[in-house]
Amino acid sequence: MFRLLTGDGKHSHYERISPAIGETLSMFGAFEIAYVNGPVFLDRPYTVEGKVVGVGDSPKTELLWWDATARDEKGVVIATMRHLLRFLKASSSLYA
Repeated sequence: MFRLLTGDGKHSHYERISPAIGETLSMFGAFEIAYVNGPVFLDRPYTVEGKVVGVGDSPKTELLWWDATARDEKGVVIATMRHLLRFLKASSSLYA
């Protein structure tokens, strides 16, 4: 389920934001998945949309909150997810 909500089958959400932040180590943060009209089936196609809903930082990390929604072929919301990503400042060229 997590894999479905973090990528489009070819790229993950991290790969889509990495051009802006460069190569850096990330730490897996918290995530919450809610089945709205689930369950999710492996043999059915879903459209997944995601967006950044919050950003922040601490002395050693930058962080972002990411929301994703999976919809079935009729556009009905099947599942949602909120995910926290943390990026280590010490591993980023932006903090040389």
